[in-house]
Formats: sequence, structure tokens, C-alpha cells
Amino acid sequence: DLFVSESTPLPDQKITIAANVTNTGNEAVTNATVQFYDGDPERGGAILLGERGVSLAPGAKETVMVKWKVPRGVHVVTVFPSPKNSFVDRDYSNEKAKAVVMACPPPAKRGNVTGRERSMVPC
Repeated sequence: DLFVSESTPLPDQKITIAANVTNTGNEAVTNATVQFYDGDPERGGAILLGERGVSLAPGAKETVMVKWKVPRGVHVVTVFPSPKNSFVDRDYSNEKAKAVVMACPPPAKRGNVTGRERSMVPC
């Protein structure tokens, strides 16, 4: 699971990105790294926002977090285990999570602006 403290922050506002990490295997995992990206590195490019280490007993769960000063624009935040981790997972399909963050300035008020018009203002 991936959570953001604010999905529509103002540009340059700091938010928290949190991921719940669970060891569903039968063996302990030590010194595993979880990576947070702006974008998806598997799709040709992304900016690493941060890494967090985690050690988990079988069945254990932990929340790892990073802070991010969001630049203006629409971003797809992606989190997944580092490919450099030493363990081998039998199912990587449940490893990646994504969330959309839209950091857009508030629209300039020109007369009577409705909520629908605000949602149509490009970022």
C-alpha cells in the first residue's frame, strides 16, 4: 500500500509518502531497501526521491516514509523494493505501488470562478 499525505499540494509544498511493507514469505528479510520514485524507472525514467531500509520477520509489517518537496506538475509516485536487495521473492507482482500527486497553483480568480472551472485549469 502507498499513501501520500496530500494528493493535491501546492507547488513546492512538502508531503509525506508512506508505504506499508509486509514480509509474506517464510524467512526473515534483513537490510532490504525500499525505493520511492517520481515516475516509474521500469518505464524509462524516474527521479529517486529516497530509500529506506527495513528488516522484517516472516509475516511482519512496517511502514516506511520519505518527505518530498513536490515540484509543479502531475507526478506518478512509485515505490518498490530495490533491485539490489539480496533476497529472491517468489512473486514480484505485488511489490510495486503507485499514487498520483498533482501540484498545481491555485487558479487566478477572475470574477466568479466555479468549482468545475477550477478543475479544468491546466497545471
